[in-house]
Amino acid sequence: MRPQIVSVVDGDTIKIRLKERDTGVRLTGIDCYETSVNKHIKYQRNKGLTDEQIIEKGLMAKQELIKILRSHKNIYLEITGVDHYSRLVGIFYYKDKKGHYVSINDEMMNTGYCPQFIYNAKRK
Repeated sequence: MRPQIVSVVDGDTIKIRLKERDTGVRLTGIDCYETSVNKHIKYQRNKGLTDEQIIEKGLMAKQELIKILRSHKNIYLEITGVDHYSRLVGIFYYKDKKGHYVSINDEMMNTGYCPQFIYNAKRK
């Protein structure tokens, strides 16, 4: 599907317009660093980073995702399931100059701001 992108929440969540409602879609396979101090940041402290370093990496991830989305006219979305917070989970793609689909999720993981994360998504 071709989603109507509303905004980038952070490095691993994009808000889209779905049935006249804004809905967040989590990029499957990655877990970007947090962009603010919240209850999830404690899990990232285990990686030896300070809260400030985590937030800096999170903000850089968000900017990288915005840059990728702005660089490509046509973005595609494959919904792969729902996570344990009942959010949609999916893979965002764009077509390169040769017409091949490129995973934005993989590109984000390769930035170093979004470590790999295996979801146990519920199929829908």
